[in-house]
Amino acid sequence: MAKNPSDPRERKNKATVGRKKKPHAKVPKNECIVASASDLEKLDLTEKLRITLDFTYDWEYWIAPDGKIVYMSPSCERISGYRREEFIKNPKLMNDIVHPDDQHIISKHLEASDQGTLFTARFRIINRNGETCWIEHVCQAVFGTDGKWLGRRASNRNITAQKQADEEILRINRELRAISDCNQIMVRADNEEELCWEVCRIMCEVAGYRMAWVGMKQYDKARTVQPCSWGGYEEGYLTASKFSWADNDYGKGPTGLAIHTGTTHFMQDFDSVPSGAPWRKAALARGYRSSIALPLKNIAGETIGAFMLYADKPNAFGASHHQGFQHLGTGGIGDGDGAFAGFFGEAGNGGEILDHGGCLLGGAGDGKFSMDGEDGARLFVIARIGTVTRKIIDITKRRFQPDDAEFLGINVTV
Repeated sequence: MAKNPSDPRERKNKATVGRKKKPHAKVPKNECIVASASDLEKLDLTEKLRITLDFTYDWEYWIAPDGKIVYMSPSCERISGYRREEFIKNPKLMNDIVHPDDQHIISKHLEASDQGTLFTARFRIINRNGETCWIEHVCQAVFGTDGKWLGRRASNRNITAQKQADEEILRINRELRAISDCNQIMVRADNEEELCWEVCRIMCEVAGYRMAWVGMKQYDKARTVQPCSWGGYEEGYLTASKFSWADNDYGKGPTGLAIHTGTTHFMQDFDSVPSGAPWRKAALARGYRSSIALPLKNIAGETIGAFMLYADKPNAFGASHHQGFQHLGTGGIGDGDGAFAGFFGEAGNGGEILDHGGCLLGGAGDGKFSMDGEDGARLFVIARIGTVTRKIIDITKRRFQPDDAEFLGINVTV
């Protein structure tokens, strides 16, 4: 067949005639070169074992009967911050980095592993950066083919993230239970004092906080915050410390700022945060490391005090706590419609009882009333007259008890 010079394929063929083929591009040094099957077959058993051990993700090691380290995987540095050469040079480093409160676990570990039994444990270590890490440890005695004891073979896994997740779930469950218990107290409490004491007790006993207290805003010259109730491990902290909502050092802590601004404030670490200086010594002596202060507001939305919680760990509080505690009516709710608000509401005249939809249920006598919530099929209001009298009244289907009707000044048939 005759060639057609106008054919594009012919022009392409001519263009490639005599052109040298480009060699294969070299693999950059930072790219992985894949070994072939034949390369792997050439590896002897020793090299295969070295690769298997050196590239384990968990921290693997072997300790001889005399305490010297026979082998330590490089992953020890990723978990502890210390290089394997440091462990080999100083075998005691293994025990030195164990958290002081968990040293007793290591003692049991040595006894069990020396007896040839499998031993598992969870304990904490302090890494090179001073951070606490949780370790899941598995250890057992190893023996030669002749039956001689060759020491202990151990594996450490970093389970810090898992422990933190587990603790967070437990914390949330405790707080939900505590908030539920507090809501029940708010329904049953007859007065403000009982409510405050019970809420403080519940948040410590059920939610697990170190200490809790309620402080009320004072209008004296120093603008002090007066403690009115507390729970947990207080041990004289409130009498030994000063609290204020004024613009001074005593007013720049979470308590003063929560009252002054009407929003939630935190102290993430009494040991290091500069604004915690006025309370640092007293707080650390009682095991308080962090705290949260939530504003207390009356039904008019005015901040009249604060509710404080203290934890025994730094950075124990965050946005999730602020959101969760809103159910207590102390989380900076602008209109003061939380559960505390009904108790801290101010007096009024000629108020009305309204349900959630704003539907008028009945006229009230002296006093201002606020709908608090629902309890099954029951509806109720929390009433406050003047600065002393309070009462929880069931208004389900307007079936008032005689004394409640008289209290409200409503003429109803019961």
